Amino acid sequence: MGSICSAEARRGCAECQADPGLFSSLKVCEEASGGCGRSLCSSCLAHPLVTEKARGEGKVQDQDIQSFCKACFQRLSLLDFTQDVDILGPSTGLTLLYVHGGGGCRKMFRQHAAAMVKNGFRCVLMDLPGHGSRMDEVLTMESAINAIVKVIKQHAPLYKGVKPVYVGGSLGGYIGMEFLGRHPDLCSCAIITMCGQNVGLGRGWAAGAGLWVMGTLLPKMGTRQIMSALVAQVRKNGHIPESLFMDDHLRTGMFFGQALAQVEILKETNPQAALGKFPGAMLFINGSQDHRDSEELWKATAQKGELIVYEGADHFFSHDDRYSQRFEDDCLDFIRRQSGNAI
Repeated sequence: MGSICSAEARRGCAECQADPGLFSSLKVCEEASGGCGRSLCSSCLAHPLVTEKARGEGKVQDQDIQSFCKACFQRLSLLDFTQDVDILGPSTGLTLLYVHGGGGCRKMFRQHAAAMVKNGFRCVLMDLPGHGSRMDEVLTMESAINAIVKVIKQHAPLYKGVKPVYVGGSLGGYIGMEFLGRHPDLCSCAIITMCGQNVGLGRGWAAGAGLWVMGTLLPKMGTRQIMSALVAQVRKNGHIPESLFMDDHLRTGMFFGQALAQVEILKETNPQAALGKFPGAMLFINGSQDHRDSEELWKATAQKGELIVYEGADHFFSHDDRYSQRFEDDCLDFIRRQSGNAI
């Protein structure tokens, strides 16, 4: 993505009219990849996406990730920005509420929800504030929990007397534990995945160091750089289907505009205090190669805790073709055991 000549740069950003200053330059919203071609500052050109035009042959390369203005990003993304909830399955049925990880959106658990629909469940996939169609909403612990409560009240009615099931991954799992502690009467049971490390109150030195690094580096990285780094981590896994990764993450876009807010939420969590307040059963699922210093403690703290660890799996096991079917089967078995005659 080329810089703009000095004469054009002096005219300022076409979106916010800001002067880029002496040590930065405007860049173009790439027309070749479907963008508008306007000259924009880094703040206005901060929405990374892989478009069908940008994608080359084979696996997505780093250069295929382009940054767009907000309007072009929303136009080119596979995500429908007119709604912030996807509802799959029958109009009646036991509801499973899926809550995605940091930087993702409601499409993260799309394939798993589709599998559960085949078993008669009604699946609700939501965007957290700061993500997806709610990308402009301020992300805090309070706003996230309020959004979850609102979605449950609007879209997750009782089915045969049974309350909905909460399914949260990574950031959605950490927020979920806090939500369950504050609103223990809204869900029947919960599945918390990719959340084995205490990154909140009482965290260990390793988690503290990791959060410090994130808090230090993220402000210096652009959203495209963060997305590129995540792609590199997924590539390192080597077992995530390309089409799945494209459709559920890269073609929808990823949402790191409030990355520091995600870090602050993690620091704020206190699962040990929250988990004991929820009366329902809880299943924790983690990969053995992920950070997991507190999973046994949380299993013991929950009133009805269960723990499954996938040997050899990393943080991305839910989409890893070696573990994704097992993940769906374990979720189905747990929900069936907890819901009794409701399915």
